[in-house]
Amino acid sequence: MKKNFSFLLLLTILIETLITSCKHDEQIFLVFNSPTIDLVSGTSLIYKDTILQTNQGFLIQINAKADSGLVLKNFVVTRLFNDSLKTELDSVLNTNQCSALLTFHSQAVTGTETWKFKITDNKENTCTKNVNITTISMPFILEFINDSGYIYNDSFLENDESFMAGIIASVNSNSIYKLCRFRINRIFNDISVNEIDTVIDTKIFTYTGDFFTKHELGMENWIFYIEDNNEQKDSINFKIYTEINDPMPNEFFGEIWNALGENPFIWDLVNNTSRLYSDNDSVKDMINSTTEYDTEPYFFVNGWYSANGTRFKLLELNSFDYDNPSYSSAVDAYSGSTIPSTFTWSVEEDNIYIAKLRNMEEYIAIKIISVEKTTDDNLDKIEFSYKKR
Repeated sequence: MKKNFSFLLLLTILIETLITSCKHDEQIFLVFNSPTIDLVSGTSLIYKDTILQTNQGFLIQINAKADSGLVLKNFVVTRLFNDSLKTELDSVLNTNQCSALLTFHSQAVTGTETWKFKITDNKENTCTKNVNITTISMPFILEFINDSGYIYNDSFLENDESFMAGIIASVNSNSIYKLCRFRINRIFNDISVNEIDTVIDTKIFTYTGDFFTKHELGMENWIFYIEDNNEQKDSINFKIYTEINDPMPNEFFGEIWNALGENPFIWDLVNNTSRLYSDNDSVKDMINSTTEYDTEPYFFVNGWYSANGTRFKLLELNSFDYDNPSYSSAVDAYSGSTIPSTFTWSVEEDNIYIAKLRNMEEYIAIKIISVEKTTDDNLDKIEFSYKKR
């Protein structure tokens, strides 16, 4: 009987242990559901992979919820672009559910970025949603109207002369943006005036206008600006040179000598005089380029360079009437396809150059009278004449 009691007691203890063990297992393996996060769909909302313009603003709306009995503790938004991770939002929460409407901007450069939206509850359970946004460049178009009768490039006109000018501008048909501002700026003698400054709201814009040149002589810079509501801007321009008397009646004569000799080898084309090496570079338009390394028999380079931005363009033979030059023809000759330079080489008698002085809108014509090359550094020289308006 004692044995049976011991057996029953042992059996009872074992059953209780098993029951207690099952209860503990129930507590250890109790699992809560992860929180949820949804990107709300809508015509003005980003909720899936999409394509946007660079630097474009966009909206994302999220709805997030924790499991019953839990609370949301943290909401984080990150963006990954070219292996660079950036946190856009890191917010502390203490609620079972939340909703938020968020505003962001796409990258300013083209490419694909991954946006991650992550919610975490007080049990460290998480849920994430990703959106890939590809940014593309969709610049607008801005062009002059180049029909007959319109000014659309640099031109010479008389003072008080009327002229027409116009532009056509448009944004990409796939862009969500519109053109929002048009402006015409006129600069004369460093004085800037807005001829037109107007607000617009369209994807395609055309403008034509009638204008008059200044009564005073000089150069007018006409700049046409356009802007869209994504803060993109562009401009195009032309210059108008107004003249009453177009000739270049003023003629001067100069000479530069071998830089290795004792005579003046620098010339000032503005003040029409020779200069010393010790003078400021700003007045050195023509400097003989001979150095001690130049070879025999003459040890003289028949050319020059400028120290102040003056540029020279060699013209083709018989392409310019130096005896009866006009200022407009000088500017036209300088503006051709050949690129002007601050250096000249192998100057010869009767060569004709057009010079643009010191990065200013001022042009002169130069004709080489003679080139003297000797074995004496004090006798080598280049003689020339030049005409101004």
